[in-house]
Amino acid sequence: MRLAVGNRQGWSTVPAEAVQPGALLVVLPGDRLPVDGVVVEGTSTLDESALTGEPLPVTRGPGMHHNSLTILLRCAQCAG
Repeated sequence: MRLAVGNRQGWSTVPAEAVQPGALLVVLPGDRLPVDGVVVEGTSTLDESALTGEPLPVTRGPGMHHNSLTILLRCAQCAG
């Protein structure tokens, strides 16, 4: 998996193993989130069933925590 990683000055594509704490990631619908983190912008619907067994998607917005290995289903008002 390769990711778009940035620091608000610019973006680059790096292997998932190269992501450092504090990095900003661009995740597109259908992508599996590669690391635990916090939503910075937008509102997302995530499939956490692989971790929780819960079949219903959950919504996460700015400041909310997300877990790795969840899948981004939809994104509203996300950075482009």
